[in-house]
Amino acid sequence: MRPLTSSSPANITKIADIPEGVFLNGMTALDEDGNVLIADSGKGVVWRLDTNSGDYKIAIDDPLMKPAAGARVAIGINGIKIRNGTLYFTNTFQFTFNRVSINSNGTAAGAAEVVVQNGMCDDFAFDRAGNAWVALEADNTLQKITPEGAMTAVVGNKYSTELVGPTAMQFGRTPQDESILYITTNGGLAAPVNGTYIEGGKVAAVDLSGLV
Repeated sequence: MRPLTSSSPANITKIADIPEGVFLNGMTALDEDGNVLIADSGKGVVWRLDTNSGDYKIAIDDPLMKPAAGARVAIGINGIKIRNGTLYFTNTFQFTFNRVSINSNGTAAGAAEVVVQNGMCDDFAFDRAGNAWVALEADNTLQKITPEGAMTAVVGNKYSTELVGPTAMQFGRTPQDESILYITTNGGLAAPVNGTYIEGGKVAAVDLSGLV
């Protein structure tokens, strides 16, 4: 596969400052009009941002999004994705994968609920069948969660160097790589393997042909 090239440099423009935010982290598109939802891991809320005007406000504030009491790091909601009118999100130190139905403007249509208690989770991606593929950062593991809530560790384990510190992921977008899950790693900076092993961060490509 040839790398993408451009004859002109990218034009980077600041959209907005959100000074009330604490730790802006995961983000997902809300609609085709330029509105996005942003997970604030430190404040434990979801912001809605209009990328055209720069206007923003808190869209969802739910207990399942808050940092866990007494956690060593004040990180709550982390990865977020929208699927079929539902916002799914991880909470890193509540160790949960959660969901909440949302309205078209991104506000909650009810209380959030826990799908599964699944460990110290970071970002995730959905496949075509609705399975969630979740990065368990401290466990060096790629986890699969079915729509019914069944969990399976697919790649790696706590003591493995195969996938050290997985953080974020995205499926390929072409017919040639739509079953490839690209995963960024932090190399174990947050949780070294066996307490000592750290490596350089990387982008891993996991072929999930036959599993998605």
